[in-house]
Amino acid sequence: MNNKIKATGAADILSYVPHTLGFQPQESIVLVTLTGPLLGATLRMDAPTPGSDVRSFAQTLTSYVCKDESADATLFIVYSDENTPSGVRPHAALIDALREELATAGMPVRDGWIVTAGGWAKYRCEPGCEVPDCTGWQDTALIENSVVSAEMIYRGSNPGTTEHAPAPEFSSSTSNADTIDLLTGQYTVTDPVDFTCEAMLAARHAFDAALGNGGEPDEQEALELCAAFQIKAVRDRLMADIIDTSDDETVFGKVLIGLAETAPDWGRVDTAERLLVHLLQFTPGAYRAPLLTGLGWINWYKGKGAPAALYTDKALAADPGYRLAELLRKFYNMGILPRPALNKETAYKH
Repeated sequence: MNNKIKATGAADILSYVPHTLGFQPQESIVLVTLTGPLLGATLRMDAPTPGSDVRSFAQTLTSYVCKDESADATLFIVYSDENTPSGVRPHAALIDALREELATAGMPVRDGWIVTAGGWAKYRCEPGCEVPDCTGWQDTALIENSVVSAEMIYRGSNPGTTEHAPAPEFSSSTSNADTIDLLTGQYTVTDPVDFTCEAMLAARHAFDAALGNGGEPDEQEALELCAAFQIKAVRDRLMADIIDTSDDETVFGKVLIGLAETAPDWGRVDTAERLLVHLLQFTPGAYRAPLLTGLGWINWYKGKGAPAALYTDKALAADPGYRLAELLRKFYNMGILPRPALNKETAYKH
């Protein structure tokens, strides 16, 4: 079976991006790598805020797309409704810097566009270009009705208008907090990297069983898992187990900071995400913070920066000062991506 989709014009490429990301970007910079005529990896980052160091931002973007070692060129798309002086494109200084950095890296820009809520156009073929075709606006209906869009929808893709971070509100017994406290007392961990101690093994077994059963345990099982996530060492081990169950301490440490060396089992990752979302309905107040932090981390591994940040913000709202959420938020703000997301062969696919 031939799974390739042929893009014959700009509208096809612009329709392809939301399907690969799973949502319609807003106020974003998107890069798509090219290997000859073939589309490669897609990278999205929030557009820089006013006053940002655009050169540093451009260098960061370039370093990410250069991870696609087979690529030899790049496309860029600016998604923005920012008001700018007539004739000036949003983020013009960034795009100029980005062109220079990508050219120096051997991945020159082959084309670029701007997309707004009301239409789209070529960005410019070169800085300062005045060719009429480069500034003519076209209707977004051309993107929505493109051949590639129709084919992706036919294959089951249905990107939302925005990224979201579902987090069911607590809707269970008011005694659940006391139950979680009681269950937390059964976990005694003296060495955070002794992954075979009784408490670790019990938590890992329960977590793995929940994943094996589709990620929707009953309330008692859910509360036991909620309790396990309250213990920092156990929480870290369970998070790492989502990506790699190796007991090797070095592998464990690398996985937590996004340096997994093997491709994740994305089906397992999806189930883990579904499980943590399911647990939230049984989890009150500050006890939600480790679950929300874990959901942010999962989305970060998937290359979904916006929901990763949303979940982390929700964790900090549930428990202001929650240390892991604070640390990961700084990580996300730096634009650091996990290793699997930088390789189209290992990256998450919707």
